[in-house]
Amino acid sequence: MKQIPLRTISVNVPNEAEPVPLTYAESFRAVLGAPRRDGYSLEDIRTRVPIVDKLTAAIENESASLLLEDAQYKHLLAAVRAHRFGIVSRAILDMVDDLEHAPDVDVRPVAGEADG
Repeated sequence: MKQIPLRTISVNVPNEAEPVPLTYAESFRAVLGAPRRDGYSLEDIRTRVPIVDKLTAAIENESASLLLEDAQYKHLLAAVRAHRFGIVSRAILDMVDDLEHAPDVDVRPVAGEADG
């Protein structure tokens, strides 16, 4: 599993007087749900919806990080890398770098925990 940090950073956006907050979770969710000219296959929708659900829960719970299975992480990373962003910003690079360098975590239950 990968543990993805969910930060909020400031972005300088053209024509905005003040920096705008960029929330990783909301940005990743927007990337996964962005309209595509050629649409989405059912397989892609089935892969994206559980990730979007996890991101939505993380937003609602104000989580500092998100755990994704390796296959989900790879799908999110590929979607983010392929996405066409509307602005040029160091903040976007920082967000993608944080995603690309998300640490592996071991989430196996501690002895005795699984026994309940």
